[in-house]
Amino acid sequence: VPEQALALLNDPFVRAMADSWARKHHAASAGDLPRGIEALFEEGLGRPPTVDEQTGLQAVAAASQAAFPQNSEWAAWQAVTHTILLMPEFSHVK
Repeated sequence: VPEQALALLNDPFVRAMADSWARKHHAASAGDLPRGIEALFEEGLGRPPTVDEQTGLQAVAAASQAAFPQNSEWAAWQAVTHTILLMPEFSHVK
């Protein structure tokens, strides 16, 4: 429902988990965002990202960098991890 999505988008716990996950993968991938996205998908979803998902998340990262130029790299990583956490596939077992 829309309220659930909005709650997850703004929930401090979800944001903290996204931040923690971003720190882990930022360090592990030496700041290489495309490689980090692949690792995040493997860990979180058990599969590699599709080309469309990789492209979409890089667009999310670019938009975050533009919105927060003073801390652009970190904003990109946070936005990517938060977006993956909000994916229906992340929260539903098939």
